[in-house]
Amino acid sequence: MKFIKENIKSIAAILFFAIVGIVLSTMVYQRSVDAAIANRKDLIRNQVQLSGQGLERSIRDFEEDFYYFILGTDSLMPGETGEVSTELKRKVKLFLTHHADLVDSMEIITPDTGLVARLNDQTGVDIYLEDTPMPTYLNSAGNVEFQFIPEFSSLIYKHDRLIYLLHVSPNRFAKERIGDYYLGEGGFKFVYGIHEGITPFEVSKAFEGSDVSLLFDEAQLTAIKNNTTEATSGSSVLNVEINGNDHELLLEQYPFEVFDTHFSLLFASDVGFERGSMAQAFYVIMASGITLILLVIFVFAFNLNKLRKTSASLEESKEELTKMVRQQKLLFEYSEDFTYRHDLNEGYDYVSENVERILGYTPDEYARPANRRYTENPINEQGMQAKQLTRDRGEEQGTFYLEMLDARNEPIMLEFKEKPILNEKNESVGVIGLAKDVTAKFASDQKFRVLFEYSSDPYFIYNGEGVLDCNDAAVKTLGLKTKAEVIGRSLGEFSPEKQADGRVSSYKAEEMDNIAYEHGSHRFEWLHTKTGGEVFPVEVTLTPVMLNNKRVMLTVWHDLTERKRIEQVLIESRKKAEELASQKQQFLSSMSHEIRTPLNAVIGTTHFLLEDDPKPSQIEKLKTLKFSADNLLSLVNDILDHSKIEAGKVIFNRERFDLLDRLTGVYEVMKIKAESKKIDLQLQIDEEIPHNVTGDPVRLNQILLNLVSNAVKFTEKGKVEVNAKLLGKTDTHAEIQFDVVDTGIGIAAEKLTSIFETFTQANARILNSFGGTGLGLAITKKLVELQGGTISVNSTQGEGSTFSFKMSFKYDTDSEGTEPIDQEEDHSIQGARVLLVEDNPINQKIAGQFLNNWGAQVDFADNGKTALDKVASKAYDFILMDIQMPEMDGYEATRAIRAIDDDYFKNIPIIT
Repeated sequence: MKFIKENIKSIAAILFFAIVGIVLSTMVYQRSVDAAIANRKDLIRNQVQLSGQGLERSIRDFEEDFYYFILGTDSLMPGETGEVSTELKRKVKLFLTHHADLVDSMEIITPDTGLVARLNDQTGVDIYLEDTPMPTYLNSAGNVEFQFIPEFSSLIYKHDRLIYLLHVSPNRFAKERIGDYYLGEGGFKFVYGIHEGITPFEVSKAFEGSDVSLLFDEAQLTAIKNNTTEATSGSSVLNVEINGNDHELLLEQYPFEVFDTHFSLLFASDVGFERGSMAQAFYVIMASGITLILLVIFVFAFNLNKLRKTSASLEESKEELTKMVRQQKLLFEYSEDFTYRHDLNEGYDYVSENVERILGYTPDEYARPANRRYTENPINEQGMQAKQLTRDRGEEQGTFYLEMLDARNEPIMLEFKEKPILNEKNESVGVIGLAKDVTAKFASDQKFRVLFEYSSDPYFIYNGEGVLDCNDAAVKTLGLKTKAEVIGRSLGEFSPEKQADGRVSSYKAEEMDNIAYEHGSHRFEWLHTKTGGEVFPVEVTLTPVMLNNKRVMLTVWHDLTERKRIEQVLIESRKKAEELASQKQQFLSSMSHEIRTPLNAVIGTTHFLLEDDPKPSQIEKLKTLKFSADNLLSLVNDILDHSKIEAGKVIFNRERFDLLDRLTGVYEVMKIKAESKKIDLQLQIDEEIPHNVTGDPVRLNQILLNLVSNAVKFTEKGKVEVNAKLLGKTDTHAEIQFDVVDTGIGIAAEKLTSIFETFTQANARILNSFGGTGLGLAITKKLVELQGGTISVNSTQGEGSTFSFKMSFKYDTDSEGTEPIDQEEDHSIQGARVLLVEDNPINQKIAGQFLNNWGAQVDFADNGKTALDKVASKAYDFILMDIQMPEMDGYEATRAIRAIDDDYFKNIPIIT
């Protein structure tokens, strides 16, 4: 009673707020129930849509996999021998195993042999043949898409000469796919089929462990059936009888198709279950709240007086703790050591202030990894091992040494002692340590010995009398057994007579010592010999030091044998690479000559046919032939000279041409190929694009042909569009975007960044199915960019691709569409005497006809030797000289003509 009287106001306030809280909680409960049901409805709608969309994707994936399975097995079907190949067994097993949730077994029926291949168990290979004739009702039918027969759970697909009969389980397939979507404890999952009716897959937790009977009335079933057949999603609240009792269900319906057969997903939630769960939770919360309020009242009253007494005691303890902290701080500040603490990842949470006196860093600065810098002193290897063992094993390793760089970049030798910090499970969670500056102490001979002995590189100490001491690594490197075999000997005894530069070793060694004494240290390469006479290269570091008050030389060797071997391998590899590059250039030059020769003949012959008054029906075909040959020659030149393109040394022409004529030419060339594949090729040109522009028409043809040819090649059905539109125009230039759009196989997203790389295909299947070198897009990109343009690609795998490039062309507004294209002044060769040196008779004929048409008098020579004879006996105005010819090539012939001591031979024009 005393407690209540002393705290009556506080208790009254607690009771008041408790009553208000209960009233507000009741109101909130009612609103929460409504909100929970609304949220429940949204959840079910969201989940049924996600589940249905996932089912549809899975069906599409199955159809695509089955299509590729058909393509992969068509050629593997057994012939009259009746033998089933291992590859066919593997592909059938792989397909059925991958789709075991939908397909139970498969039959493949061939009309020629009447053989059946059947797999009865998708987990093992059980494929055999039996004489089963082709069903008569399918013999006359053409190719059919998937045909599903629900009453037999069978799926039929006919492709050319084969019939595929698959036994499937759509209900099991749906159950596998919707199992991952959580509806809560009051949720139901059903699948409705036109033939199967409603099949429950998951029921509310309230009915677990018992058989569940659901009864929908006729009107409800009719509405569900109509939504299914009309592919309409629906939301409804239904009163359904479950195990003889009425229940209110929130129902969401999502219709989908499996092989042209209508199904629906039905996700539902029991409204009564949701309300009951909310009410039960509310009652528990209310009871807990009331109990908590009563406990708070009594605990508050009981502890209030105790808190007052504890507060006074705490104040006294605080004063004592402050005194102890001051004493501890004074102890650390006047110590010659600094302490620290860090976790297992060397994250420092404490460093004493003494670190600034020793290393020049504040505690916060030392805690940063960048300021904990170590020298290359060999003793650090042993110290680092000790630190790692302390962290990893949780075992104290004793005293160890590390040489660090202070804030002035000076080396400081520190003596460390570390102990692991253990948790209640005796597991190491960190390290606490103490470090002391022992730099002066390590100047003594005893500590120098530690550095000396633990190095993995050979160490020597010597003076004018010879080697005073060495470490074990030195003995091992020289191929000796004990230090006694080294002590007292001159290091010159372990050197060849001369060094790599030809200088005598003894004279050069004296010079190296003098440099070290003068500069404080010296590093250089040297040749030494082992006991057996083997010469090996080392990097020598000479450092004069004081030892026992005497100046001596500390020598450190670092074996360079492996580095020299690698350097030699690199030199040889580079030499081989240069030889291969030279061979490649020679090969490309030869191939260029061999391929251009017949192409030039085609181009020349086509030209003469066009000038020979052809029939009107032949003109367009000859133009197309010439257009194709011109571009083929340009493409061959670029591919064979790909190294020149990569080096950015391609020369672009600057000439006036009709842009619309070029686009139409590309369209006409590719139309024939597109029509052969039954692909619709379309050309759309922006009316505002200038006709006459200045640029390189051949390169533009090459770019467009590459892109359009690829689009047609990778498109099996649909269309290819070539679009040109004006992006912007100034008084002198027009920026034009060219788009090549197809409905082909598309490109995977992860391959879009590399599709323009040299020799790159989107995947190996493209190479196998369509061929190609993977060079076309790389050349196209470089040709666009070298002309100041940009190129990009957007693609969706399975839907198609769009390649776009932008280029700027100069145009003349005064002559747009009317003025003829300016040409350089023609130089007539009427009556000129010409010697054509060419070993190919077709080229002689074509070139000779051109020259005759231009009014020139032409003589022919089959090789350089014949040309030399003709030039010596007859005067010519100029010579057309081929390069690669038998007996004497063009270079030799040219040099021979120029070597004749006469002005005529030295000045006659020779064109190669």
